[in-house]
Amino acid sequence: MKTPPPILLSLLLITTIAMLSCASADDALDKGNEFFEARQYEEAIEEYTEALRIDPEYAGAYYNRGYAYYLIGRYDKAIADYNKAIRLDPDYALAHDNLRIAQDEKRWYESAIADYDKALTVQPDCAYLYYGRGLVHEKLGNDAEARQDFKKYNNVMECAQANAVSAEDHEQGIFHHTRALARLEQANYDNAVADIDKARKLIDPQLLHLYTDEMHQVYFQSGVAYYDTGMYDNAIILFDKATDVVLSPSDYPAAYYQRGMSHYRKGNYRRAIADFDEVIHLHQDYPDAAHYRQLAQEELLE
Repeated sequence: MKTPPPILLSLLLITTIAMLSCASADDALDKGNEFFEARQYEEAIEEYTEALRIDPEYAGAYYNRGYAYYLIGRYDKAIADYNKAIRLDPDYALAHDNLRIAQDEKRWYESAIADYDKALTVQPDCAYLYYGRGLVHEKLGNDAEARQDFKKYNNVMECAQANAVSAEDHEQGIFHHTRALARLEQANYDNAVADIDKARKLIDPQLLHLYTDEMHQVYFQSGVAYYDTGMYDNAIILFDKATDVVLSPSDYPAAYYQRGMSHYRKGNYRRAIADFDEVIHLHQDYPDAAHYRQLAQEELLE
């Protein structure tokens, strides 16, 4: 088993040192490093694989190949190679560091896929969501899924061009959106919500994602106002809209929390628990979510 000496940064490529045995494996590793430095990662992977064919216990070759896989988005293969390097050399600090980085990034991209999936249930005609999800699939090495999303992007764009919202309707939608924000500032919640409802119908679907954050705020703040006055049914409707309108609901745990509290105040404990579970999943340390979940659970047991 061979482990090249560590260098300063954990994401820097390991270089070989002169060794008497398995010189041809070292030669293959050196060739791989040359390709790597030229950013020819596929070719580098081939050379690292050749080094491992010659010397299957070459921990440094597993590390280098894992790093190359990481840079082209093949996280599963990168993680597998880092684990093999660690199995051969349990004290391989760089492999431990990069394993954690690859695992964290893989989880982030997988979470992004889930967010795009949720967003597409709300806006199935938004071409840019398919394109964005396709880019994430491509990054994860899911080539078939990426091609499918890019194809859907093209299809939706063609349909959108054939059924484009008129410029007049779009401008009217922008007017309602702008007026809703002004009415929100004036605490005129009913009319602010009515304006946002109209804006969602009139704004060009391909551009709607540019306005959803502010739409969320109108629904959410209006829902809080209803909650504060004890109008929990109205609040729940608005929190539903607040989570539906955004592209990435996971960025807005407060809406789930407030909806959970509304259900809790109404005695809908199972629904409250479901919302609190979602909050805790999105933000483990969200204030009071675990506390009220426990209270709701206790109410169900009585």
